[in-house]
Amino acid sequence: MSLRNEIRGFMENANDWNKYITQGVTTIHNINSEVLVIVSGLNYDNDLRCLKEKPLNVGTLDNKLVFEVHLYSFSGDSESKFVKQPLNDICANIMNGFIDHAGFVMQGSNPFPLFVSEYGYDQREVNDAENRFMSCFTAHLVLRDLDWALWAWQGSYYFREGQAEPGESFGVLDSNWTQVKNPNFAKKFQLLQTMLQ
Repeated sequence: MSLRNEIRGFMENANDWNKYITQGVTTIHNINSEVLVIVSGLNYDNDLRCLKEKPLNVGTLDNKLVFEVHLYSFSGDSESKFVKQPLNDICANIMNGFIDHAGFVMQGSNPFPLFVSEYGYDQREVNDAENRFMSCFTAHLVLRDLDWALWAWQGSYYFREGQAEPGESFGVLDSNWTQVKNPNFAKKFQLLQTMLQ
């Protein structure tokens, strides 16, 4: 059970996050100790660094506590970093940042599972930065054997931001939900598929 998706805004802060996440995690675990409790970080779920200063005071919850993180080409710095710098350099910087912001929870004397609950790209493949990001981050997922979820499956929405049936450019399906939008979609995930078999 996930507590809250993409905490964000000018009111977010580490102290409130720690206080209320601790309450939520404890309450859920006390009600049903069999469910996994998934905790998302600050800044659109890009940042768990507050745990370095003040870890949650919940123990391991009988190994039922999981942290989640999101990462996109536009997370953090400008997307242009992927097209203005050599891919190897920027990929190393992004992965070091990922470990600093979230991956560290899997390390140390009290490691926790980390689930990449959102990452993705515009399925129209019109953005070079996103395409390069996908190559970089997918390789990292394989290297670290991370579990992941792609944003998004749906090709459209019933209603979103005041508009009826807008398309979802990151959606795997076309806007009619009848076929895969991008004929190269399966190739993008070939490395992940090979490693998982």
